[in-house]
Amino acid sequence: MNWNTPRFIRCYAEDLEFLHLPRAMADTAAALVRDVGSQLPITDRRADPPTITVSFTGTLRDTQSAAVTALTHHDLGVLEASPG
Repeated sequence: MNWNTPRFIRCYAEDLEFLHLPRAMADTAAALVRDVGSQLPITDRRADPPTITVSFTGTLRDTQSAAVTALTHHDLGVLEASPG
């Protein structure tokens, strides 16, 4: 059933000074604004998480190691891997 379901689902908030977007939307929003000849200043206000000490004792396969290396070059991403 879709009764009482909003026509649009908003994943942002706005106030008089800022448009608050999810991080995954930053590049898309900047590209849209750039395409119309303007620029979008982005202010990142994420808090730094507390530092924890951990160690990895497993062994990665070559493809897993390559995937981890590729992912560490990005601030935002998802690593999808099937089990086994």
